Amino acid sequence: MKRESETRRSVLRQLTAAGLGAGVGGASLLASAGLARAKSAARIRSEVAQAREEMFRRFPVTRSYDQQAAATLIIPRIVKAAFVVGGSYGEGAMMVGGEIESFWSYASASFGFQAGAQETNQALFFMTSNALGTFLDAEGLEFGADAEVSLLDQGAELAVDTTKDTKPVIGVVFGRGGLMAGASLQGGKYTRIQP
Repeated sequence: MKRESETRRSVLRQLTAAGLGAGVGGASLLASAGLARAKSAARIRSEVAQAREEMFRRFPVTRSYDQQAAATLIIPRIVKAAFVVGGSYGEGAMMVGGEIESFWSYASASFGFQAGAQETNQALFFMTSNALGTFLDAEGLEFGADAEVSLLDQGAELAVDTTKDTKPVIGVVFGRGGLMAGASLQGGKYTRIQP
């Protein structure tokens, strides 16, 4: 427990340092700041499984999305550290048919008046093969203002058949308090990793 706490503090220090330099390199700086490949494959598998089950339990509609999706990318325990300039980093896995196919990291930089640290979980459901192909062909994706993603929000009570009317990627960002209000994937960079 003590070792995990020390590791978490170390990651938060690195995130803060990476965030302070984000103005010259954006989110990619976070991935190159010594944070990538920080966890073992076994630990990522365990954390992904826990986050997936928690998501299904708390937001039942996500189970249907998962069953319909060409693939689901789950990034658990994304740590966000911030003080005016900050960033987020996490590692997870791409799943097809409930089985892990590849490992991925997520990194983002943020600016503005903010303070503190928090932890969130994220899932992306690729509802079409084309959306998944675009993501994989680009070796990940950096979501911008025009990202084709529908984010579930706190008031969402979506029926399963509404997936045909949404964008080709459905995103879920949640923490201890539930779905994250005002969550955004803009500026997030996804990179394939080998833990």
